[in-house]
Amino acid sequence: MSLRKKISMKIAQEFVFVGPLGQGGVQDLDSALKDESIKKIRLLPGEYSKPYIITRSLDLIGGPNVLFTDGLSIHSSKVTVSKIDFVGRGIDLAVEVSKVELGHCLMKGCGLIVAGENEDVEVKNSLIFGLSLEDNESLSFEDCTILPYRIGGAGTKVVQY
Repeated sequence: MSLRKKISMKIAQEFVFVGPLGQGGVQDLDSALKDESIKKIRLLPGEYSKPYIITRSLDLIGGPNVLFTDGLSIHSSKVTVSKIDFVGRGIDLAVEVSKVELGHCLMKGCGLIVAGENEDVEVKNSLIFGLSLEDNESLSFEDCTILPYRIGGAGTKVVQY
């Protein structure tokens, strides 16, 4: 067996490939998010046009031309989200999640909303249009650009850079 084939097989075993509405993959994103046995989801290019919720630990990895138009809510700890463009709605972190890593994302529209006391939330190499924070001391940004966009409701502290 060639080295290229071995590497390809290893990648296929580590990830479940998912496409919009199940196209190109074994299943759609909703099914993959609910399947407790899946730890790493690789998104195929396309538009993911409904709100998605992560309720368990996992890695969600996009790539070129992966677009979410109705946002992503994270309600679990130990989550990694990377290489996804968000328009319309961005990413919403629920209260008391920890060890969340967001990287190489574009968040337009509602950007990033962080509610309550979260621990070890890292945002890296991302462009964010709008940031809404409640009191949160363990949120870190590395190589990010944060631009103003008014979001949030009563009692929400909006930070604009």
